Amino acid sequence: MKITKNSLVIIVGLIVLLGGIWYVKSPSTSEELISLETATTTEEGVVKQATPGTTTKAVVTPTPKTTLPAAKKLETYTNGIYKFTLSYPKEYQVEQFSNFHELNNVDWRVKATTAKRGVPVIALPVFRIDQGTIAAGKKYPLYLTAEVRVGVSPDTAQCYATDDGYTNQKVTTVVINGVSFKKFDFSDAAMMKYVKGSSYRTIYANKCYVIEQVRNGTIYKDDTMLPGYTESELDAIYNNTTPIVYSFKFI
Repeated sequence: MKITKNSLVIIVGLIVLLGGIWYVKSPSTSEELISLETATTTEEGVVKQATPGTTTKAVVTPTPKTTLPAAKKLETYTNGIYKFTLSYPKEYQVEQFSNFHELNNVDWRVKATTAKRGVPVIALPVFRIDQGTIAAGKKYPLYLTAEVRVGVSPDTAQCYATDDGYTNQKVTTVVINGVSFKKFDFSDAAMMKYVKGSSYRTIYANKCYVIEQVRNGTIYKDDTMLPGYTESELDAIYNNTTPIVYSFKFI
């Protein structure tokens, strides 16, 4: 059968059309949909597994950022006695250390013992809920604070010592505005209450400086409570403390 020029054009057009339909209906790897209920994530927030054939996009906890958002109005706290500054979004308020469930207003850093006392300088809560301990009708969680604290101690010999009660505490080195800090991760939980976070320590002008990002709350939940915040939302809130820590500067 002789193929005319017009027939050839029609055939080529059909092939292009069918290819376009296949492309539209075949999602790329980056756009595949997975199930929230069965997806699991690594600490870096990467999805490891999911049930195929479902149609719900997974929500993962964002990786903490170390810089403050340029779009927000920022305030800068300056301490003339201990010679440092700290920047933070304007909606937050600098205050003194306060008593909050498992946190107190005298420990210059979490896990400080009587022999390792220093001066509590400032606290900067980025989020706080305190509904007491009666659960009925309350939203989850009953209480939680996420905050940054700065303390100073003349005891430089203990500055880089691991916290009491730890046999294998994670310690890393980070650089904040040109200054090297030792970062100590800590976590303590009992009776559905917890304190966890990171303690950044450096020796400057013969003093031990500590910047801490702290999360103190309760995981208690029962059938009388309302849904409230998800753990992913609370993780994202806590991550707002990281760029404040990294705004710390000596003057």
